[in-house]
Amino acid sequence: MCSRSDREMHPSLIDDLARMTHEDWLRAQPADAAKPAMVPWEELPEEYRESNRAQARDMLRKLDVMGYRCVPQEA
Repeated sequence: MCSRSDREMHPSLIDDLARMTHEDWLRAQPADAAKPAMVPWEELPEEYRESNRAQARDMLRKLDVMGYRCVPQEA
């Protein structure tokens, strides 16, 4: 399961998931969409980054409830 200790062992996990969530959202938007979050992660205002981090934390919480465990990917 993705317990709190798993997330603490991999401190970049939340930001990695948040970035991927944002990138997926960007790809799903129409090319002509004029939204303040329609920028790369590096240019994204902190309030939007934090919103994506909250989504990432919620994904991990749901995985934990379902009994999944986070493990580092082997190279």
